[in-house]
Amino acid sequence: MAGKCTCLKVSFLTWRLLTVDEFEEAQNDFFESFRNFDEAGSLQRIQVLKYFVLANMLMESDIDPFSSQETKPYLPLPLDPPPHHRFFLIG
Repeated sequence: MAGKCTCLKVSFLTWRLLTVDEFEEAQNDFFESFRNFDEAGSLQRIQVLKYFVLANMLMESDIDPFSSQETKPYLPLPLDPPPHHRFFLIG
């Protein structure tokens, strides 16, 4: 999927369209940053993970950002609680 994306970037009051290559580069940079923060035990890893997922969405990638070994522990929680937790919600 080459070409321009419809997303805009603001940089020092200038607007321009981002290319898919720039989203791929951003995604790679965010993933590398996430891994470094994760290895260091920094809570900053959560914020960087959000940007990694956002870059993945903007690329319209078919690859699940939580498929890697490093990101699997941060899978979003299911919206429906497990049956043994529902008891506490009824009360």
